[in-house]
Amino acid sequence: MSFIGKTKSLVTLICSKPYDISTKEGQRNERARRIAQTAAMGTLAKIINVLAGLITVPLTLPYFGAEKFGIWMALTGFVVFLSFADFGMSIGLQSSLTKCFGSNNKAKPSYYISSSLFLITLISCVIMIISYLIIQAIDISSLIDVSKDLASTANATAVTILLVFILGVPAGLFLRVFIAYQEGVTANATLVIGRLLGLVSVFFCVYLEQSLPVMVFLYTIMPSVIVYIAAFRFIKQKAYLAPRFTKISFEYVKDMSKVGFQGLRAQIGATVMTNGPLMVLAVSFGAKAIVPFVLSQRILSVLIMAIGVFLEPLWPAYGEAIERNDVEWIKNTLRKSLLLALLLSVPFAFLFVFSGQQLVSWWANSVDAIPSKELLIVCGIWGVLQSFNSAFSMFLNGLNCFLGQAYYGLIFPLLGVFFGLWLSDSYSLPFCFLVMVVLGDGLKVMMLSIESYLKIRHLTKNHALV
Repeated sequence: MSFIGKTKSLVTLICSKPYDISTKEGQRNERARRIAQTAAMGTLAKIINVLAGLITVPLTLPYFGAEKFGIWMALTGFVVFLSFADFGMSIGLQSSLTKCFGSNNKAKPSYYISSSLFLITLISCVIMIISYLIIQAIDISSLIDVSKDLASTANATAVTILLVFILGVPAGLFLRVFIAYQEGVTANATLVIGRLLGLVSVFFCVYLEQSLPVMVFLYTIMPSVIVYIAAFRFIKQKAYLAPRFTKISFEYVKDMSKVGFQGLRAQIGATVMTNGPLMVLAVSFGAKAIVPFVLSQRILSVLIMAIGVFLEPLWPAYGEAIERNDVEWIKNTLRKSLLLALLLSVPFAFLFVFSGQQLVSWWANSVDAIPSKELLIVCGIWGVLQSFNSAFSMFLNGLNCFLGQAYYGLIFPLLGVFFGLWLSDSYSLPFCFLVMVVLGDGLKVMMLSIESYLKIRHLTKNHALV
């Protein structure tokens, strides 16, 4: 089939009505339709997200200066680690709801949602109080190397980011509900609208000469607000999902935590590798020195965006397929996802290395923001490894295989960050980052590939016996 023919088939699939899922063929067609729709809306969401990040840099970097901009980026990296405060409950919720969707169970979802929402809200309130007291008791400038006249700005920004993050924790829970029911279109649409409103708020703040905390609050709170509105409409259409106080049950919390705790450790490892280098480099080299690294990450996010558009919808799709014992579809989809990761990441990495300096110079219009060639090479390697990491992780996550990831997925990133910090007194920023990438993501991808291969063999053997 020609490229035009494939494009027409894809458009037809995206625009088609839901298929009859009473047959195996209908199940596969409906699964493909939902994946295609999610990928299409996800493409728009990722593009908007990346463009928002690209546009905010030339707006905010000259407006605030390199040091204030670095404070914003560094504090965001610190606070993201609070996402583990739900103890993996959101992952457990998605896994449980995916099973309910695959088996067409409408009795349990409300119990899962009610129980997890109650627990996460309670935990968020406690963490918000404790974190606020800690921020008031310490000086943020003692954690991040900033000038004394910006210490108060750093503290105020830290409180703002914390507040927005805590308010957004339940929103993340509702996004998991959308994903579990393969309503990625809804999830991504909310992110598109929220990010656009956040971008408008940046123009508003620059025009009115607002402070860094005000801009941070408006820019980051918008997506959560839109998610809450969408969640209300979605649950109104599916009454059996509606949370109720009478359906809060710790038995369901216990059920979700079995997978959730394992997923939590894997999630911690992924976040350590995503945000850990930024934190280590900020502490070791200062807020101003990490600006080239942050901008390189922003460009690299284009690759992660492209990979995520196609791979993220596969997590719930794998889960539904395993519930329906569709092993052949699982094997073919994993093979295609790995090929996609290879074809997208390697050419992008080469282009990134050879043109990254010119791109950043044109984009940021600041000498302090231009990354070294060594840093670009390490970032390119990181992007390739993260692409394969995503392909293997979506497969294992969909099959609820979190145990291995819970160990090597956490140990290797922590090992990388530890050695990167340890070497930072004697070696350059690019070398320390390379150590973190090789130990954190390189070894992890190796283990992911081994576990995925063994899992495919197991599924194939069991399927042959049926």
